Amino acid sequence: MKAAVALALGLFVLAVSAVAASGSQSAGGASPHYVFSFKQGLNGARLGGATTGYKALFRKAEELPNIGGGICFGLAYAVSADAQKARKPDVELYCGEKPKIFEAHFNSSAFCSTGGTCVGTPGSLKRFAAELKGAAEAVQGMDCVSGTGKCTSLYAVFGLVNVEIGSANCRTFKSLAAIGPQCVASAVMIYRETFQRVTG
Repeated sequence: MKAAVALALGLFVLAVSAVAASGSQSAGGASPHYVFSFKQGLNGARLGGATTGYKALFRKAEELPNIGGGICFGLAYAVSADAQKARKPDVELYCGEKPKIFEAHFNSSAFCSTGGTCVGTPGSLKRFAAELKGAAEAVQGMDCVSGTGKCTSLYAVFGLVNVEIGSANCRTFKSLAAIGPQCVASAVMIYRETFQRVTG
């Protein structure tokens, strides 16, 4: 009996270790969570990492049609259960045709910062601002999360790495102090400047 218990415990530890290596499970166990750093991107595949590494990281996610075409198209995956049901990407990776990825967009609570704040959760915009500390600023006239109009973004720069965070329910705010507790960070974009990166 003791041997059986020990074997079961050992298998449980191995399972937990496997989950931690590629992204932990959410509280309900329905969707995986991937952890990202504002300075380096995803823990499992950092900015500037091989495109094949990103594809391996999201091998269990639903692969969707590429975003755009030609130069600098985006690889698109539906990671969370909601994204898969709607067949809408909650992670986009650029440039998909190149051997390395230098830009990542996170659009759901499947993606959480090293500080423990998840995209798409109530109060996440203000918490991200706190995590970014003195590097954060409110920048007016940025593209809205909806794709139409101009909004305010939470913006930060760490050397060659740029971070832009937008909110769908708090489209404009005059300063970091004006960010309300109800504001949701709907989209997080992290990219590293490189001579290989093509915009437009």
